[in-house]
Amino acid sequence: MGIHTQAGRMIYSCLRSGIFSGAVWRIVAKGRVVSTGSVGYAERTPSTRPMRMDTIFDLASLTKPICTGTLCLMMVESGQISLEEHPAEYLGELKPSWAREITIGQLLSHSSGLPAGIPLTKMCSKPGEILDAFSKIELAYEPGTGALYSDAGFILLGLLLESASGEGLAALFNKRVAICLGLKDTTFKPPLENKERIAATEVLQPGIALVGEVHDPNARFMGGVSGHAGLFSTVEDLEKFCWSLLGEGEELLSPSTVRMATRAVSRDDGNVFGLSWFKRRSPLNPAGRMMSPAAFGHTGYTGTSIWIDPERSAFVILLTNRVHPHDRKETLGPMNKLRADLHDLSVSQKDI
Repeated sequence: MGIHTQAGRMIYSCLRSGIFSGAVWRIVAKGRVVSTGSVGYAERTPSTRPMRMDTIFDLASLTKPICTGTLCLMMVESGQISLEEHPAEYLGELKPSWAREITIGQLLSHSSGLPAGIPLTKMCSKPGEILDAFSKIELAYEPGTGALYSDAGFILLGLLLESASGEGLAALFNKRVAICLGLKDTTFKPPLENKERIAATEVLQPGIALVGEVHDPNARFMGGVSGHAGLFSTVEDLEKFCWSLLGEGEELLSPSTVRMATRAVSRDDGNVFGLSWFKRRSPLNPAGRMMSPAAFGHTGYTGTSIWIDPERSAFVILLTNRVHPHDRKETLGPMNKLRADLHDLSVSQKDI
């Protein structure tokens, strides 16, 4: 049975089980596309739209490595910022002592001590109060002594990038990443004319599904643009991004920077982090059992993921609308199992 048939069966089985309403995927093995396709529905309710190969997905936490992590590393390479610098050097309104202790590198590797999240909608009445909210946060542990996956850290990184560059995060990403790679549909706040191509996420009000509006509540409070979530994209654009990290096509980062960012930097009880990336055998983001130790990747809560194995010239892009029409926690386990199985499949074929 060929890899395309096996992948299709795995994905279709999850579709029939109700893990997601639809999916688009692409698998590259030994440097070439060996499986790609779409199944199911981009929206099931209140209207019905079939999934398409050019469907645009809410990437959720894939925003962290694709946007925020990449921009940070590009600015490190250009000398605009340093991994050893502190947030207070760019965000003068940030008053707590930890703002002069934690580093940009620790924020990128989830080892800054910041808690997992920050309830912006409860702490702020408007986005302009976000730094005030951060000033009230206490660290969960001493910086550099542990690790904790932190949305809060990447929200802060997004604000830091804006201050350091003098540009909004969305414009900065578009100029330095999207245009350079020729990405057609990768953006914050996708334009309304593309609404028919955007996968729906959760139905938060009867008869109204989120379409083109970010699912993450903190990113939504921030107007759809944040360092931790808010980016939308397609499988076609994400393939270009993956090739860039593998040194094919337009390179955003030098090979040495990619290697630095994708080695193990910190770890908590079970998860291993690089600089904005997860490493293999990470329970939160399973890579499977067969990818090489050099493999790295990330997932998004909405049902998205990319995983890359540079030693095998392999990567897997899986985009689903797991939270449509409803966010059901019981789908997380089967979703992660599918990811791991596809990752293993991409590197298990001797003859492709």
